[in-house]
Amino acid sequence: MRTRRRFSAEFKVKVALEAIKGDETVAELATKHELHPTQIAAWKREAVEKLAKVTKWDHLFATAQTKLAISQVRNRVCASVAVPMLSK
Repeated sequence: MRTRRRFSAEFKVKVALEAIKGDETVAELATKHELHPTQIAAWKREAVEKLAKVTKWDHLFATAQTKLAISQVRNRVCASVAVPMLSK
Protein backbone atom coordinates (compact mmCIF):
# COMPACT_ATOMS: atom_id res chain seq x y z
CA MET A 1 0.00 0.00 0.00
CA ARG A 2 1.27 3.45 -0.91
CA THR A 3 1.98 5.94 1.89
CA ARG A 4 -0.17 9.03 1.75
CA ARG A 5 1.77 11.92 0.27
CA ARG A 6 1.45 15.47 1.54
CA PHE A 7 2.11 18.46 -0.65
CA SER A 8 3.20 21.94 0.35
CA ALA A 9 1.05 24.92 -0.48
CA GLU A 10 3.81 26.18 -2.78
CA PHE A 11 3.77 22.95 -4.79
CA LYS A 12 -0.03 23.03 -5.08
CA VAL A 13 0.03 26.63 -6.30
CA LYS A 14 2.81 25.83 -8.78
CA VAL A 15 0.85 22.93 -10.27
CA ALA A 16 -2.44 24.88 -10.24
CA LEU A 17 -0.87 27.81 -12.07
CA GLU A 18 0.62 25.45 -14.65
CA ALA A 19 -2.87 24.02 -15.18
CA ILE A 20 -4.42 27.49 -15.42
CA LYS A 21 -1.74 28.59 -17.87
CA GLY A 22 -2.71 25.74 -20.17
CA ASP A 23 0.60 25.12 -21.94
CA GLU A 24 0.28 21.44 -21.03
CA THR A 25 -2.84 19.32 -20.63
CA VAL A 26 -3.93 18.15 -17.18
CA ALA A 27 -2.96 14.62 -18.22
CA GLU A 28 0.54 15.79 -19.16
CA LEU A 29 0.88 17.66 -15.86
CA ALA A 30 -0.32 14.58 -13.99
CA THR A 31 2.37 12.46 -15.60
CA LYS A 32 5.03 15.14 -15.10
CA HIS A 33 4.27 15.56 -11.37
CA GLU A 34 3.16 11.96 -10.69
CA LEU A 35 -0.34 13.04 -9.62
CA HIS A 36 -3.86 11.99 -10.52
CA PRO A 37 -5.53 14.36 -13.02
CA THR A 38 -8.48 14.77 -10.63
CA GLN A 39 -6.13 16.15 -7.98
CA ILE A 40 -4.75 18.73 -10.38
CA ALA A 41 -8.25 19.73 -11.47
CA ALA A 42 -9.25 20.19 -7.80
CA TRP A 43 -6.21 22.38 -7.07
CA LYS A 44 -6.87 24.41 -10.23
CA ARG A 45 -10.55 24.90 -9.29
CA GLU A 46 -9.59 25.93 -5.75
CA ALA A 47 -7.01 28.44 -7.02
CA VAL A 48 -9.49 30.01 -9.45
CA GLU A 49 -12.18 30.25 -6.75
CA LYS A 50 -9.81 31.82 -4.24
CA LEU A 51 -8.50 34.28 -6.82
CA ALA A 52 -12.09 35.26 -7.62
CA LYS A 53 -12.82 35.87 -3.92
CA VAL A 54 -9.67 37.95 -3.55
CA THR A 55 -10.60 39.94 -6.63
CA LYS A 56 -14.14 40.52 -5.37
CA TRP A 57 -13.30 41.50 -1.80
CA ASP A 58 -9.81 42.96 -1.98
CA HIS A 59 -11.06 46.54 -2.10
CA LEU A 60 -12.78 46.07 1.28
CA PHE A 61 -9.97 44.46 3.26
CA ALA A 62 -6.61 45.14 1.66
CA THR A 63 -4.11 47.81 2.52
CA ALA A 64 -2.54 49.76 -0.32
CA GLN A 65 0.57 47.55 -0.30
CA THR A 66 -1.47 44.32 -0.27
CA LYS A 67 -3.70 45.63 -3.05
CA LEU A 68 -0.61 46.22 -5.18
CA ALA A 69 0.61 42.64 -4.59
CA ILE A 70 -2.84 41.21 -5.38
CA SER A 71 -3.01 43.31 -8.53
CA GLN A 72 0.37 42.02 -9.68
CA VAL A 73 -0.66 38.40 -9.11
CA ARG A 74 -3.99 38.98 -10.86
CA ASN A 75 -2.22 40.57 -13.83
CA ARG A 76 0.21 37.64 -14.13
CA VAL A 77 -2.56 35.04 -13.94
CA CYS A 78 -4.84 36.91 -16.34
CA ALA A 79 -1.97 37.45 -18.77
CA SER A 80 -1.06 33.76 -18.66
CA VAL A 81 -4.62 32.68 -19.53
CA ALA A 82 -5.38 35.65 -21.80
CA VAL A 83 -8.35 36.86 -19.71
CA PRO A 84 -9.16 40.54 -20.13
CA MET A 85 -8.90 42.58 -16.91
CA LEU A 86 -12.18 43.85 -15.51
CA SER A 87 -12.29 47.47 -14.49
CA LYS A 88 -13.21 48.26 -10.87
